[in-house]
Amino acid sequence: MNPTSRDTADSPVAVVTGGGSGIGAMTCRALSRDGMRIAVWDRNPQSAEAVASEIDAEGGTAVAVHADVANAESVARAAQATRDRLGPATVLVNNAGIRDLIPFFDLTAEDWHRVMDVCLSGAFHCTRALAPAMKAAGHGVIVNIASIAGISSRPNRTAYVSAKTGLVGLTRSNAEDLGPYGIRVNAIAPGFISTPLQAQSDALNGDILERIPLRRKGIPEDIAGVVSFLCGDASRYVTGVVIPVDGGRSVVY
Repeated sequence: MNPTSRDTADSPVAVVTGGGSGIGAMTCRALSRDGMRIAVWDRNPQSAEAVASEIDAEGGTAVAVHADVANAESVARAAQATRDRLGPATVLVNNAGIRDLIPFFDLTAEDWHRVMDVCLSGAFHCTRALAPAMKAAGHGVIVNIASIAGISSRPNRTAYVSAKTGLVGLTRSNAEDLGPYGIRVNAIAPGFISTPLQAQSDALNGDILERIPLRRKGIPEDIAGVVSFLCGDASRYVTGVVIPVDGGRSVVY
C-alpha cells in the first residue's frame, strides 16, 4: 500500500468491471477518492494497469485484475485474485459492456450472444461471484451500468437494447433477493456519454444535442458521481431503482 494512501487496510474493496477506460476508469478514480481500495477489472491488462498506477500515484490503493466477464471461469479467477490481493469486495460496479450497431435482418446468433454474454450474463457472473462475501459481511453495494436503451429502444441495437433491458430486470430481482442480507442493488441508465463506446454510434444519432434538454452530451464524471452516491451512506435506504443520467433525454419524445 502506498505510504501516503488515503485509505486503510480496513477500507472497503470495490470491483469495477471494464475499469480500464471511459466510465469505468472514472468510476475507479471516484471510488478511490471516496476512500475505497479498487480492483480494476478489464480484459485489457495494459489499460487496467494504467488506471491502477494512476490511482496509486494519487495516494490510493488499486490493483489491476484481468477479467473477461463473459466467461464465468475468468470471473471466478478474478474474484479469487482480488480476495488474495485486497480482501473480499463489498462494492461491485458492473460497468463492462459492448454494443451492436447492426440492422435486425443482418444480426446473427453470434452477434446476439456476444453482446448478451458481456452486458447481461457478465453482470450475473460477477454478482454471483462476489455476492457471497457481501452476504457473509452483512452488507454490500452493487451498481449496474445499464442504459437509456434499457428504458426506451434505439434503432439497430437489438442485442444491446435487449441486454440492457434485461440488466434493469436483473437489478430489480437482485435488489429483492439480496436485500435481506444487507446488499443494495441499483442501476444507472446513462444517456449519450462521451466515451470510446459512444463514439461508435454518434454518426447514427444525427443531431444528438437537439434531443437533450441540457444541450450537451455527458462525460464519464457525470456517471461516476452518481455511482459514488449509490455506493455511499447517503443512499443507504435506496435499492432497486434505475436512475437515468442523460441530461433529460429520456423525457423527450
